[in-house]
Amino acid sequence: MEGTNNNSDTYIIKSWMTELWAWADKFDIPKDYLPRNPEGLLALKQLNISCKEIIEIPESLDNLVNLSRLDIHRELTNVLPTGIVEKYRNKQLWLLGLTTATLYKPSVDNYSLSLSGFFFIEDDWDEKKLVDLKYKTGVEFLFGLQTTERSIEKLDIVDNIIICQTEAAPQVIMTFETMLEISGLVGVSIDDIKSLVHSVKPAQFIQTTVKGKVDENLAKEAIEYILTQIPESLNIDSLILSTQSNTILSESIWKTIMNSLKDRVIDENIMWGFKNTEQFDYLWLGVIVFS
Repeated sequence: MEGTNNNSDTYIIKSWMTELWAWADKFDIPKDYLPRNPEGLLALKQLNISCKEIIEIPESLDNLVNLSRLDIHRELTNVLPTGIVEKYRNKQLWLLGLTTATLYKPSVDNYSLSLSGFFFIEDDWDEKKLVDLKYKTGVEFLFGLQTTERSIEKLDIVDNIIICQTEAAPQVIMTFETMLEISGLVGVSIDDIKSLVHSVKPAQFIQTTVKGKVDENLAKEAIEYILTQIPESLNIDSLILSTQSNTILSESIWKTIMNSLKDRVIDENIMWGFKNTEQFDYLWLGVIVFS
């Protein structure tokens, strides 16, 4: 016996516990977050270590058998203990703070975890490789980017195919990423998003940049251009919208954009996101159209 809890002989202090406590003390993790007694440690269900001062995680964290939620900062993604990664992959643990969206290549040996994943169809992915990709990354969403005439058969493991130009791939990913970052704040669940991004036809990506004072008129100019690129006969099931500007868009500007879109989208199924930029007198709009 390595030792016992002062309050009970039932809980034995083991070496992995002392390792965790030493790590918690080193990085000033509060006792309210990580209890310094065996009983509390074994009962722990949630742990927040999203402080950026934490730069390492001990393998012994995997011994927290009741842990169902772990909050981290993105820089910790690549130093997660193997057991924690496996639990996430097998849907036994919810990780918050992961990279939101990642573009993957088939030649990479070790895929990093991410909430959503993208791949170029042109990169010779097959079903076996995609199954392996989805398991190793633990992604909730997986999209293929079609940048040429080459296509693939729609697979159950792929949420959808998005048609775009090769050079627009970063903007496609950013559009989805900004929406995901907002969705948690407004109470949209992963299941809600999944139901909206599934469609029989490949999705289309459209973007535009307009320059000038960011107001209702500039927003109207941008959204009217977007709408001219969508055939009037197309029934839009849902749409993801992302905006980029150096200022937070006012309520009136958002109203201008949304009012222009809602008549085209079935049941007004519009998801949105926003990203700041340092460019002045600049407004960028990007949309992923699901039909």
